[in-house]
This record gives sequence, C-alpha cells and structure tokens, in this order.
Amino acid sequence: MFAIAASIFAIILVVTMFSGFFFGPAGPSNPFGPGEGPPRIVMASGGQEQAGQLLGYAYSEAEPFAELPPVNTANVTSVSANTVSLDMDSQLRFRVEGNPAPEARFDSLAVTAFTSDGRPLRVLGATEPEDDTYSLAGLGEGEYVLVSTATWTPEEERETISGYVIYGHRIVISSPA
Repeated sequence: MFAIAASIFAIILVVTMFSGFFFGPAGPSNPFGPGEGPPRIVMASGGQEQAGQLLGYAYSEAEPFAELPPVNTANVTSVSANTVSLDMDSQLRFRVEGNPAPEARFDSLAVTAFTSDGRPLRVLGATEPEDDTYSLAGLGEGEYVLVSTATWTPEEERETISGYVIYGHRIVISSPA
C-alpha cells in the first residue's frame, strides 16, 4: 500500500514540476517577483489596513489561464478572527502588493462578500474601478468575510504570467454613530 501511495505522490510531483503550474497556500519564489511568495492583497478603509489571509493561488508562465487548477474557496470560514470594524457607508480600497509593474500588473480584482458561516452573498460593486475602491452598500450589520481575487491574464506577447491569488478579510459592519 505504501508503495502505491509513494508512486502516486511521485507522479503528481513530476507532473507539477514539469507542467509550469504551482498552486497552494505557500511556496517558493514565483514569476511575480524574485524570491517572493505570491502577491498580497491589502484592504484599507479610514486609516485602517488589513493584510488578507492567503486562501490559495495558482500561476503558470507556460499555460493559459483556463488550464490553471482551481483553488478551493470552501475554507472562507477559516479566515482569521482578526476583524476590522467598519460603518455601513464605508468605502474599501484593495491593493495588490508584490507584483512589479508592468509585466506582472494584475488584470482584474473582484471582491465577494460571504457570511461568517461561509455562504456567498454578493460581489461588491466597484465605486472607483481605477483605484480598486468598493462599497459595502447592500450589506447589513454583522460579520462578513470578504474574499478578494486578483487575476493575471496575458494579453500581449511580452506578458507570460497566467494566474490568480485569493485572500480573505474578516470585517464587522455596524451602523454609523
């Protein structure tokens, strides 16, 4: 039985090494920047900042975006209890750090609100797409997990990175005082 398990592990390892893929919650350097882990997504509002908790990522320098393996986002409830308190009318700004421009600048950023027990609610609307600002409109008082996803899709010949990174941020919304 051990020999079968070891053989399967070896096959997966070889396929991963030679396919150009990498995925997981942590790993060695990547094409987004030498000697770094995956890019980070930071949430900011009213002078408060919170580095998100990495939920997963996948990238490749050789494969198209559509062929990247999916990252399981069923673990949103595991996002740290380190919460940021916000008013209902707060505006949130998300920024991606650790991806040097212009070759690895992310192509899109989406933020999805989940209940604290992991049920997806809605994609937050961007109020200022140019600076990645989002509104909490439509979310009532309570605790939420915001899942932010940055994607890279090569469009020009000089762009070679395909991938995405997913972070979670725990917030508590209350009525303005």
